Amino acid sequence: MALGGSATQAQQEMSRLQGVVATGRPEVETCDKRVEQSAPYQALRDRLGPRDGSAPLALKANQEKATPAEVQELYALHQDYLTPCRKLRLETASKIHPAMVAVLAEAFSKYDADLVRLTTRQISWGEYLTARDAISAETQAKIAGVGSAINKNLNEAHASEVARRQAAASALGQWAQQQQVILQNQQAIDAINRPRMTNCQYVGTYLNCTTF
Repeated sequence: MALGGSATQAQQEMSRLQGVVATGRPEVETCDKRVEQSAPYQALRDRLGPRDGSAPLALKANQEKATPAEVQELYALHQDYLTPCRKLRLETASKIHPAMVAVLAEAFSKYDADLVRLTTRQISWGEYLTARDAISAETQAKIAGVGSAINKNLNEAHASEVARRQAAASALGQWAQQQQVILQNQQAIDAINRPRMTNCQYVGTYLNCTTF
């Protein structure tokens, strides 16, 4: 019953991961709201568009370069708002799996490389947004892939542990049966070897014998 009734290690790990996500999501969402409500983002909203990786085609077609004032806003947005949120995401990812950290760190590096190109006027706003949304789509796909791999590994680990538990339970059941056979045999032997006494006495003309 102990083997069959408790959660497998895979189930415990899945529960832990779900707890990590449930705990981390509100904090990350709150941080994202601060980004969107920040003064730098509001000042650049018409340039950056939505942050969900779906900038309108009109913005992606913008060939203008960032002005010195916009560069200052970009750096303020990056240092004071985006970086803290990225830190939260990495901290949450580190509690899930190293592969998740690698995906996010790679994406952040690419984002920052393009930010440098934008702020040094190597690329236009439209080119920046096109690259940004491509990185976002690529990152989401990689995160989904890591999640699928984690689920697959946990499912396989769960099935393996269940099989091992069933094998153990079967072996324990066989052992219990053998012990029962031994006990029954011992009881039979004890019954044979136990000293017996027969007492006979007449009751009138009838002989009555009792063995005990």
